[in-house]
Amino acid sequence: MVKWTYLVTNTGNVDLMNVTVTDNQGVVVSCPQTTLTVGESMTCTAQGTAMPGQYANIGKASGDYDGMTVMDEDPSHYFGEEMCDLKVMKTAFPERIDCSCPGGSYGDSDSDSDSEDDSSSDSSKMSYSTKMSYTNGGDSDSDSDSDSDSDSGSKDCVCNGSGGYGDSDSDSSDSGSKISYSRTSYYHDSDSGSDKDSDSDSDGDSDSDHDSDGGMCKSGGMVTYTYKIVNHGAPLVNVTAYDDKLGEIAKLDYLGSGMDNAKVIKKTTCITRTTTNIVTVKGTIKGSDKMCEASDDATVTVNKTMPPDPSCNECDGKVTQLTLRYNGGSSATVKVVQSKDEATVFDGLVMANGSFTILGQWKMGTLGTEIKIYVDGRLNTKIHTSCSQPIGPGLVSGDFEVISGYSRNGGLLCPLGHSKYGGSDSDSDSDDGYSRWSIWRK
Repeated sequence: MVKWTYLVTNTGNVDLMNVTVTDNQGVVVSCPQTTLTVGESMTCTAQGTAMPGQYANIGKASGDYDGMTVMDEDPSHYFGEEMCDLKVMKTAFPERIDCSCPGGSYGDSDSDSDSEDDSSSDSSKMSYSTKMSYTNGGDSDSDSDSDSDSDSGSKDCVCNGSGGYGDSDSDSSDSGSKISYSRTSYYHDSDSGSDKDSDSDSDGDSDSDHDSDGGMCKSGGMVTYTYKIVNHGAPLVNVTAYDDKLGEIAKLDYLGSGMDNAKVIKKTTCITRTTTNIVTVKGTIKGSDKMCEASDDATVTVNKTMPPDPSCNECDGKVTQLTLRYNGGSSATVKVVQSKDEATVFDGLVMANGSFTILGQWKMGTLGTEIKIYVDGRLNTKIHTSCSQPIGPGLVSGDFEVISGYSRNGGLLCPLGHSKYGGSDSDSDSDDGYSRWSIWRK
């Protein structure tokens, strides 16, 4: 907004009547009075919307005396810089998802298996394996023979907000928006067994690709993200909205200034673990190469709990097997070494959010008292495996999280916080010098 002031002075020797001020650009000028006595001055004002680039206008004052009109004029200039004032507001509904995960499916992973042998068709998710296997972001590579020690089967977590494809709750809308997008898809987390992407705009056109499993949201809940884009600056062209987890949200050829031109985009997706999404909106000022940018984020918290499982136990007799998830931001070479004999129990490339399983090579098939985990050649963390410290699903150390595991005498490990953890030290063979219940991490 630009404000102009016009100082008008009667420099003659007679009083003036019908004094007015006008502007050649059509700006409406307001003056406090219409007469000026000899030597008297008054200040008139006007305002208008600033325009980009060079601007010039001329103010003209006039007054009457005895049938004669006298006048004067004066120019003004300004250079309007093209300004950015772009905003995006992102919200999520719901913001929290609570899940109850049955025994045998703790964590954020799902697995599906087919077997011709009815005796092993339960496809338990926690099983003994005779060879190493690992999963990269949901695509599993496995070379193993397995025997299930649980009959719980592969059950998904039951979550509030979870359900079939397209289930969502959202009451967000903007009646003043000129266009509204709706987009439903499945964010591929490491445990998502579905893939469907559907786009529709206000004219009702849509494209969709259904997965053969019907697009169920497994072990998570459907979340609707709402993105509201408002431009209060110069008009923008080639506007894009990009979500760092969900990809491109919208692409607009033009975005005018003001609330009347606000855009609202909605996207519904399956979320299976606590996730923070960042949306970034970029656009170029029309007729310029100046870029405007805005961003916002939203976090959805997924809380997963496991009901008491009579088949699990606290660690006893050292750990024999662990399945770990790598929570690093990008793929890396992971190497796991037993501290007792420096034996390498895993060495391979693991994708971000990928999981892998290690088997003990120390006495009695255990992992000894401790393992060291290296990421791209650098020590990332150590995990105590002697059972003198709590260990089980939910333990996070460095960039790694325990998904499942077994101990020599106790079998399947209970998740941390399970009622069977009474705080006792079940393994007296602790010779590493670490204080009890501590966890070393980078």
